[in-house]
Amino acid sequence: MNASLVSSGVFAAVGIGAQSGRVLLAEDDRPTAERVVVVSDRLWRGHFNADPAQASESDVFAVREALEALVIMLAPFAPHVAEEMWDGLGHSGGLLAEGPRWPVADPGLAAREELEIPIQVNGKLRSRVIAAPGVSEDELRRSALADEKVRALIDGREVVKVIVVPERLVNVVIR
Repeated sequence: MNASLVSSGVFAAVGIGAQSGRVLLAEDDRPTAERVVVVSDRLWRGHFNADPAQASESDVFAVREALEALVIMLAPFAPHVAEEMWDGLGHSGGLLAEGPRWPVADPGLAAREELEIPIQVNGKLRSRVIAAPGVSEDELRRSALADEKVRALIDGREVVKVIVVPERLVNVVIR
């Protein structure tokens, strides 16, 4: 089956339609802005294999502007697929012929207001805590050790060490 027919049908089903290359500043643009900032940063730093694993984490690309931004960001990695998708979005003449600009996002808009930090005990996920961005390692360590689920697991055991990866993860090692 023709890929452009499949993609055209999928895109038409969600009623896609808008401009490309616009600056993402509105509150409604937050999910798109987050992806643009992450993908742009990784592309410019040369981390080409990092994003495909995260691209499926969000389903906010059901709107036209987000799909167009995704296709534009996909073009350096899979140009032929991006061309087919661009055609499926209803654009004629091809992705390069129209000259869409790389989406520009406000990094402040993409910044998270709170982080969900996983807590592991001996490498196994046991709980999660909510923390503000920029939280200190000591505060994360205290939050992890104060968590009810973690306290139940470490009760009566020796805490060998607490490994804190800032703004990412806490791992409590026990014996």
